[in-house]
Amino acid sequence: MKTKIRYYLAPLFLFFACSGAAPIAQDQTQLSAPQGWTLESWTADPKVLTAAPKPPGISFQNGKFSMSGGVNSMTGKYSAKRDGRLILKGSGMTEMAGAPAAMKAEEVFTQLLNSVTHWRVQEKTLVLSNGTPDLEMRFHVREAAKAKPLAGTEWSLVGFEKTELEKGKNQAAQDTSLVTGTTITLTIGADGRASGSAGVNRYFGKADLGEANQITFGPMASTRRGGPPKAMAQERAYLQQLKDVSSWSANGNRLVLTGKNGSFALRFDAK
Repeated sequence: MKTKIRYYLAPLFLFFACSGAAPIAQDQTQLSAPQGWTLESWTADPKVLTAAPKPPGISFQNGKFSMSGGVNSMTGKYSAKRDGRLILKGSGMTEMAGAPAAMKAEEVFTQLLNSVTHWRVQEKTLVLSNGTPDLEMRFHVREAAKAKPLAGTEWSLVGFEKTELEKGKNQAAQDTSLVTGTTITLTIGADGRASGSAGVNRYFGKADLGEANQITFGPMASTRRGGPPKAMAQERAYLQQLKDVSSWSANGNRLVLTGKNGSFALRFDAK
């Protein structure tokens, strides 16, 4: 069985290099393709990419990027300039074992990404580079994935996102990964019954769906098993946030439950 471990890295700073070519002004919104980008070629050994069962990909939204190497993923922040400069700051990456071909492609992709300093979009193709032809990665827009239905899908929590509120204004969101060795799930039946694992105990209760993607959860009953202190604290925090959820959204295999005023988000992937 594959083991998934979430850990945080020291911020990864990817600085830009200067190029002799005159910069071409770019519209930064071109980076934010809703579906994200899938790698189609690179200047590294093409056989490594061809042998990978799943190509790496990356997406950019609202100053945050999310990278999938094919097995593991990384999130972080980015700054894109109109002159083509790009700065990425990675904050955390998962660590899972995968097929040798997939792990090799992910290793090469991560190394190349560490040297990226420039971006440009040409005819629906995203090019990430170090400012020279010696290192380039070309991506095409990922095909839109049909959203999984809210009801009847088993969702697995990827992480917590909490937004600090100050004088009624949303501040920067803070991501929190799951305690190592725990899995939190959620399933909502067609009858509105909600159930799953809170990491240590099973829970069950009621979910009420309203208009415009509104959702509320009633009090949750649960089994009474004991567990490690960190896992138990995480379980209590999850069940408390679930009670305070007010809306939901689904995009492909991702479900996001959001608290009132956007104070927090629970991010799930379909199992």
